[in-house]
Amino acid sequence: MTVVAVVLAAGRGSRTGLDRPKQLVDLLGRPVVRHSLEVLAAHPGVTEVWLVASKDVERELGDSVADLVDRVVEGGATRADSVAAAVRRLGPDVEHVIVHDAARPGLPTAVV
Repeated sequence: MTVVAVVLAAGRGSRTGLDRPKQLVDLLGRPVVRHSLEVLAAHPGVTEVWLVASKDVERELGDSVADLVDRVVEGGATRADSVAAAVRRLGPDVEHVIVHDAARPGLPTAVV
C-alpha cells in the first residue's frame, strides 16, 4: 500500500504577528515543521513524505528537513490550492493521502 503524507507549509502566518511564518519558528531547537515531518517519516505506514512550501519557506528551511522529505511541491495562494498542487502530482499507485498542517507540531503517532 502506498501512503503519501503531505505537509502544508506554504502559509505566511501573517495573523501571528511574527516576523516569519510560524512553521519556521524554533520549537525545542528545531523548526516547528520538523516536528510533524519527524513523526510522519518515522511512521511505518507512511511510504513518502511531501512538503508543500512557498519558495521563501523552502529557501529558509534549506537542507534542514531534507532527511525527512521525499518531495517538495510549490504551494499555492490558499491552503486548498496547496493541497491541489500536491494531489496533481500523485501517481496512480498512491492509495492513501494524509494531509497535515506544518504549523501543528503535536501530531501523535496514533493519529497517523
